Amino acid sequence: MEIYLIRHSRVSVSPNVCYGISDVELHENSEIDIENIFDQLPIVANSKFYSSPLTRCKKLAESLTQSEIIFDDRLKELNFGDWELKIWEDIPENEFNLWKTDYVQNSPTNGESYQELANRVKEFWNEKT
Repeated sequence: MEIYLIRHSRVSVSPNVCYGISDVELHENSEIDIENIFDQLPIVANSKFYSSPLTRCKKLAESLTQSEIIFDDRLKELNFGDWELKIWEDIPENEFNLWKTDYVQNSPTNGESYQELANRVKEFWNEKT
């Protein structure tokens, strides 16, 4: 079994904005990115597609296959909590510094840590394999 992990293409949010679980759109020129991804992906019969239900991932998945796609909330990006859609520089320095000392275990205010993200993805993985 071969597994391909694909990150969505560019989004319509400025690179200096913190986004994770927020449902942002793909960039207006994302078709070029999607075409490049499609060209590199060896899609074979009976391929299974799983995706985050966020628009940027859903649109990518739907452009790659006509097969059924299973959307699951556990595949969403990291929840940055109160930092969602804030400019990185506007995040309080003391909060950001605490998070970056151990982002695996620490989480943004009202968000989740990378460990929590890993746990939910692992739960999904264990269910599907």
